Amino acid sequence: MATIGADGPRGTFTDRNGVESWLRIWPSPRSRRSFSAMTDGDPTITNPRHYRTLWENEHVRVLEYSDLPGESTTPHGHPNSVMVTLSSFRRLLSSGGATREVELPAGRAVWLAAQSHAGENIGDTPTHTILVELKGAAAGTLSSAALGPTSDGPESGPAHPTSLAE
Repeated sequence: MATIGADGPRGTFTDRNGVESWLRIWPSPRSRRSFSAMTDGDPTITNPRHYRTLWENEHVRVLEYSDLPGESTTPHGHPNSVMVTLSSFRRLLSSGGATREVELPAGRAVWLAAQSHAGENIGDTPTHTILVELKGAAAGTLSSAALGPTSDGPESGPAHPTSLAE
């Protein structure tokens, strides 16, 4: 169910434990991203079985993602983000006719440029990651060239993925 409140549209969702909660569909004007959740698909709305918000403030939103082998997501968007892999995984990402296979070990921190995509777990293990999504000017602008994580961070970031074990 969705309603229009003073700070924008809201909807209810039920989490994995059966707890019903309110969720703002668009960020408030104070934390508006450079992309629209309505057109780019907030993953917590489009794929609530896989994404859940762990914490949020006006600067970042922290999401947990999990899936099982063979499971897929519908198209959704992410602002500029840092992804931390809690498990190793192999996924196939697709967007606008392009595809990219991504395989990462557990314990990596990688840059995810603003993008829209759908994904499928094509590996033999569950996927479990944490995404730290940036807000405001740092959220970036969606790029059709971006698909999946990159080795390069933002201009001020690391030049390669960083292992948590290093």
